[in-house]
Amino acid sequence: MSSVFVRNNSGLDFADRYDGQDYEFPQGQLVECPIEAATHIFGYGLADKNPNMIRLGWAANSGGLKDAYARLDKFEFLQGVMQVMEPATENPPVVKPESDEDEVTQTRRIPEVAVNPSGASLLSKISSLAG
Repeated sequence: MSSVFVRNNSGLDFADRYDGQDYEFPQGQLVECPIEAATHIFGYGLADKNPNMIRLGWAANSGGLKDAYARLDKFEFLQGVMQVMEPATENPPVVKPESDEDEVTQTRRIPEVAVNPSGASLLSKISSLAG
């Protein structure tokens, strides 16, 4: 089941239900939601969202759709994969050269090495420190 991330920027918490599951969209928070639920609740991915606006009670009939769509515009829908990033550390990376040197030499820390140097730069720094 694919997901979409929904951010409620309406100024008010919002909740609805789909397929027996309650979905809460607190103000300002990013909430993961199955695409099917976002389609049912908000009309996500549909060209005609009018039935959704009426089902939500945001429009009583077609005359209230302008206000309903203005309310819907306060929700953001983002598709993608959420990635958890590791926090940055103050310690430089451990460089393990590919050689037959003893284990102590292989795991020494080299503070001069940048976190993401180019391959040529890294090789020249390793060779200058090993020599």
